[in-house]
Amino acid sequence: MRAECASARQGAPLRIKSFRVQNFRRLKNVRVDLDAKTTIFVGANNSGKTSATHVFQRFLDPKVRFQIYDFAADCWEIFSHFDPDDDSTEIDLPEIRFDLWFEVDDDNVHRVLDLLPGLDWNGEPVGLRMIYAPKNPLALIDRYKKARGERKLPQEALNGTYKPWPTDLMDYLRKTLTSEYEIKYYVLDERQCDADLNPLPGYTPFPLESSGAGAIVGRLVKVDFLNAQRHLTDAESHGRAEDLSRRLSRYYQRNLQKFETDLAALSALADSESALNEHFAQAFDSILKSVEHLGYPGGINAGLVVKASFNVQNMLSTSARVHYVLPSGNNMQSTDSSQALPDQYNGLGFKNLI
Repeated sequence: MRAECASARQGAPLRIKSFRVQNFRRLKNVRVDLDAKTTIFVGANNSGKTSATHVFQRFLDPKVRFQIYDFAADCWEIFSHFDPDDDSTEIDLPEIRFDLWFEVDDDNVHRVLDLLPGLDWNGEPVGLRMIYAPKNPLALIDRYKKARGERKLPQEALNGTYKPWPTDLMDYLRKTLTSEYEIKYYVLDERQCDADLNPLPGYTPFPLESSGAGAIVGRLVKVDFLNAQRHLTDAESHGRAEDLSRRLSRYYQRNLQKFETDLAALSALADSESALNEHFAQAFDSILKSVEHLGYPGGINAGLVVKASFNVQNMLSTSARVHYVLPSGNNMQSTDSSQALPDQYNGLGFKNLI
């Protein structure tokens, strides 16, 4: 990742001094101070190294969109248990926060004029806060309630396996996040923050117009990535570049007993999906237990589960993808398979073991 201003080649110091990330993937609340030249993150798998770099991509690259899985895992609990019918509950939906602090000298002040906290600025670090937050929380909840009301099952089907979308607010935002959330921008005053660059109680950062603020940040920061692996869009990739789901799929086709889906029973789609999940659990039991026995090369006891998913738009084409099941509070594997990440949200550790 490279972050520099256009005049950096001339030796003028304008650089990112530090940044803070809140509620983004593995990073609940983390501040990182950057070296003036090069910063390298070193740590165990699943320790947040990728999160600390991808947050730049999410906030600064307009072509890359947020997904619900970019929120920290405890935010999922808030989404899943949100009750829109409880009028006593204040609407306080999770947000992802990203603070950038720039070191600027007098020769480069003109580049950050829109980010200065006031005319009395005297060389302090220049701060910018970006928040991925609901565009309109009340309108979001109204649309969620409307979608939930329009998708009610008939009384005779209430006890079946199938539950219509959206089952909860988390499920609703899986499809609608980019239309319901947006990036909001604020100027931070270092003099109104504590020693750890957290805003002091009572201080409200000054808001910027979102349309212009994005262009300002784009002129200041350049982000480039060389990815260690490719994902689902690279259909012809093999070896280390092949995603974990495709790797296990090829193993299944070559070596494991097959399950023939009864396509005549499409009216019982959810029941068929449940049966497939049970079959995959049995078919992959040996290989996944072998991987667990080897030990995951990181500091957390993660687990794997293969989940079946029917494409309603194309019934004849079914698929299964590997997900990373998040550990519960006691560091044991969660029994709730809905609290799981797609395979591209983890590093190379599991794939190398497979």
